Amino acid sequence: MSFEIPATWDEVYLLFPKQKCEKCRGWYDRDVAFRRSNLLAYAGRKNFHPVCVGCEQTERDTLKHKDPFIEKAHATVRGHAQRRGIKKAEFISLYGWDIKRVAHILRHGYENTCTYCRRLYSTMLNGIRDITMDIIDPAREPFLETNTTACCQTCNSSKRDMPPDMWARKLRFWREWEANQLRMPQPPIQLNLIDLLPLALRTHASASVIQP
Repeated sequence: MSFEIPATWDEVYLLFPKQKCEKCRGWYDRDVAFRRSNLLAYAGRKNFHPVCVGCEQTERDTLKHKDPFIEKAHATVRGHAQRRGIKKAEFISLYGWDIKRVAHILRHGYENTCTYCRRLYSTMLNGIRDITMDIIDPAREPFLETNTTACCQTCNSSKRDMPPDMWARKLRFWREWEANQLRMPQPPIQLNLIDLLPLALRTHASASVIQP
């Protein structure tokens, strides 16, 4: 009994209609359980995705329910490690930036106000992106427990590498300036009396002004 070798992938799929998912290891009907790839088959590769649609959906659902502050903590630690020129794991080990602890600090801060400007994060426009971790004294080692605080992106950008005493003076200036603005007399409101009239009278009054 001879066996004819399939000439095309379509023939292969007809002979072997099931495919094994690389993630859950289950065998399923290829045409309903696997998405077709946008890439054509080449070099012996199938033009179906190797992971079934069930596993793909589970992964998407998991990503949706991830703690955003954990993700923010990972990005924050990664950024500070890069500025130090070391790997994230080494930065965590050296300075105690445990991911869960950083996430807790960010979450607690976000539910309250910026340490520096005292604005509520709920009044800012960019959501969780508005909160950052600041190194209080850039001249010292950035130990999480003793030399960091959560603050808004605006304050962090304004502070940059400023020494703590200079930054404290700048914050004091801003608070004095805000208090001074509240004490300043407000300019009088200019009212147009015609605008206060009902529409019918307003039209009549305007016509009276125009007529010689």
